[in-house]
Amino acid sequence: MADNDIKANALAGARSRIIALQEQMTNKILQMAAEIEKLTDTLPSAEAKAFLKTRCNLPASELSTYL
Repeated sequence: MADNDIKANALAGARSRIIALQEQMTNKILQMAAEIEKLTDTLPSAEAKAFLKTRCNLPASELSTYL
């Protein structure tokens, strides 16, 4: 029975930590999107993409998320 309690506690703890991390990731993505939106309000899309890839090391695969 104690074995089940240990597993249940481990699973509950992991679930709580993972959900908290997901919330943090979502918040960071929204912050990044806001910054990129500010940039694209100032620069043409192609120039913003080039800047994000070369100067900010944003992978091309992630650019489609924001642009």
